[in-house]
Amino acid sequence: PRICLFLMTEGSCKILVHPIFDCLGSGGLASGDMYLHGDRVLANMDKLALRANVALHAHLVRGYLDRGTYDISGTELSLSGVRLIDSGKKSRETDDSKAWWAKLKVPDGHLNTEAAVFLNALLTVQARDTVPLITLFSAKKKLPPWVRLMLGVKGVTGKARILVGEDSFTLQEFAAKAGPFRVQLRMRVTGTYTRSLVLVRFGPLAMAMRAAGAEREIHFIGATRWYKKQKSL
Repeated sequence: PRICLFLMTEGSCKILVHPIFDCLGSGGLASGDMYLHGDRVLANMDKLALRANVALHAHLVRGYLDRGTYDISGTELSLSGVRLIDSGKKSRETDDSKAWWAKLKVPDGHLNTEAAVFLNALLTVQARDTVPLITLFSAKKKLPPWVRLMLGVKGVTGKARILVGEDSFTLQEFAAKAGPFRVQLRMRVTGTYTRSLVLVRFGPLAMAMRAAGAEREIHFIGATRWYKKQKSL
């Protein structure tokens, strides 16, 4: 696939694979596990760089080699020691994301190598806080103080469905909680162009934002109503 959300440029990794193949059965039935550990991996996304320790447990419940279909439910990804840095000045951190962590689980995930959208997966997310999210959306415009209060709220939980195609990545309605805050996010990446919509609510206060490339459009009045009217990115 041509799409690349994060391009690894530095770091080291170790891979351990435990495959089980039943080649005697019809369809070349396979199952197994792959463990990947990466230390101080540096990856780039647009103008920002992300450095992190990565631990991936790719679980294959069942795969049919001749069909190219794979059930990867049970896969888990952990990020630790994460920091967002200026990709042009790698020694400078852009925020207080140092030591940020996140855990992603795939309770339901399916791969089909012959389909245009080859990955369809439901994700559950646990994270330290919202620092990376706020940093990404405030890169071009300053956000109001009450939104930036989210930076100090510990414990983020959420879930979303992702769709990945040959040249596209879609995040469908990521819904998350961070203390008294509620966040909804939709995102679509086509090639290297990113479009997204986000809604942040805090009691009676709300902010909605559309991001298209480097452009930002922010709404405060009627923010929730505006967000719900956006049928597409």
